[in-house]
Amino acid sequence: MKYREAAAAAVLIGLLTMASSSARAETPDEFGKRLNGLLDAGKLSEASACWDMPGFIDLVTRNVAAPPGAQQGFAKGLGNLPMQLYGRLAQERGATGSYKYLHMVKRDGEDRPIFRFITDQGLLNYHELITVSDAQGSTKVRDLYVYITGETIGQTVRRQYTRVMLEQAKDIAADPSVKAFDDLNAARAANDHAKVLAIYDALPPKLKKEKAFSIIRVSSAMNVDDAAYERALVEHINMFGQDATVSLMSIDLHLLKKDYARAMANLDEVDKAVGGDPYLDVMRANVCAMSGEKDKVIPLAKRALEREPTLFPAADIILTDALERKDYVLSLELMLRIEREMNFRFGDYAAVPAFAEFARSPQNEQFLAQRPKQ
Repeated sequence: MKYREAAAAAVLIGLLTMASSSARAETPDEFGKRLNGLLDAGKLSEASACWDMPGFIDLVTRNVAAPPGAQQGFAKGLGNLPMQLYGRLAQERGATGSYKYLHMVKRDGEDRPIFRFITDQGLLNYHELITVSDAQGSTKVRDLYVYITGETIGQTVRRQYTRVMLEQAKDIAADPSVKAFDDLNAARAANDHAKVLAIYDALPPKLKKEKAFSIIRVSSAMNVDDAAYERALVEHINMFGQDATVSLMSIDLHLLKKDYARAMANLDEVDKAVGGDPYLDVMRANVCAMSGEKDKVIPLAKRALEREPTLFPAADIILTDALERKDYVLSLELMLRIEREMNFRFGDYAAVPAFAEFARSPQNEQFLAQRPKQ
């Protein structure tokens, strides 16, 4: 009997070992979809567990001299970073924003999942995930590249870590980049953009070639004058190539100046960098509305909605147009689609002037009868 039990146990162990060894590792694309699902479901703890924190901490602290115990203390404080990140994303996304996995992009020889982030204020950003596989074949986030800052979270945190370690060692002058970065940020925070440019111009050549410094310069030059902006932009592109960060920053500037052609060019540059994004067609539609090319607005919005069927801002443009044209059959179709598929519910829409006549139409009664129950 004992022999048979031992033999059965050996067979079971063998089967488990075979299953474990033959399990297929999760691809970065599958991981992107899984992480998107966790975040959509509000499972922030599970999403945070998808980070390789030992690997991230190594990226931040590697080769930076630290007083005894200081590295461990800093690393402990970083433990909650993913939870803080995803909590802030959820807060800034609000009721009308989104955080959506788009697809894979090839960067530096790696396949990276890319997410689009739209805040409830309509601000646009993208995140590229730098991933690794753990011993169990699961994909983990090692770092995250933030388009609007032009660097990874690891690079941003490493700069903070270096500063803290130098302060504790009372040797802040050992790394001139720390003070230079502090000075640039202080001037920018005070909206003294001319001072930002003066500080940058006085930097040694090595620091001028740091991407984070150049991006601060470009963002401030936008607020000085066209000549300063052009010079900063050209020199940035010469050093780093056409940069999606600068293109993102430039869109609003060109819209304010009513330079719609350059705003469109910026959108094309971002579109190329991220490997295609239907939301950029929504932005193109808005630019066309501002420039007076109204005949292009609805085709662009429809193209965006065809490419991404749950893209609320695209549906909203088409709905607004349908209401203006009193096409209440299409309005009904869109309102039902928005509530059923886009995680949005119309509130007291009858009190909104644009919906007033629809609210008195037969289609409104159909909408009230067919809309999802609360």
